[in-house]
Amino acid sequence: GIRDAQESRGLGDVYKRQVLALLIAMSIVFSWVLSISTGFVRFNLGSLPTLLAAVLFGPVEGFAVGAVADMIGGTLSGYAINPLITLGAGSIGLTAGLLWRALPNLRLGLRTQISVFAGHAVGSIVIDSLALHLFYNYPWSVLVTRIPNALVLAAVNTVLVRLLLENTNLVVTRETILQVVWGTDISVESRTVDMHIRTLRKKLGDAGRYICTVRKVGYKLADNEEGEEE
Repeated sequence: GIRDAQESRGLGDVYKRQVLALLIAMSIVFSWVLSISTGFVRFNLGSLPTLLAAVLFGPVEGFAVGAVADMIGGTLSGYAINPLITLGAGSIGLTAGLLWRALPNLRLGLRTQISVFAGHAVGSIVIDSLALHLFYNYPWSVLVTRIPNALVLAAVNTVLVRLLLENTNLVVTRETILQVVWGTDISVESRTVDMHIRTLRKKLGDAGRYICTVRKVGYKLADNEEGEEE
């Protein structure tokens, strides 16, 4: 009865915290690994986990993932935390989450597009640009060139978020990972992927167990602790 419902809700809260911790870790890793930086213009996929948190859990969770990942990632990289830039990172998730909840009747593609582009418009274009102007004295004439960068990033994130929402149990093969990460380098073996996945699991701590191994095939992000599958 009531006790069972409380226990179930407690387990749900634990699971939610673990997934959010995983998304924060993914955001930090993506910002380092999947990043191209040219001066003040920085293109990376660190905001993708923030958007996923906003869509899957809500605007508050989206804000938390973006802000916490920015603070931890900046500290680990040796940068001083800038509160306005941290606000911008969190606002991507907050704005996207608010619009996602406000537009439940739209088809998935349009709903995703509006939510993601609005998140980047508020967080990346407006707040981050304001921070660069106020704290680092970048002129507005230069900051305006960040807009195409933010729009391209928003378009990429829109496609990725939609793909992930449509393929929640998608299994990624080792061969696909090899092709995407190492290209056509035939000297890299599939067991190299396993080694890097093991390393990633260790770095993610308890949340690493949600990266599920599908034996003889590849990997998928599980919605619970599944272990290996045949």
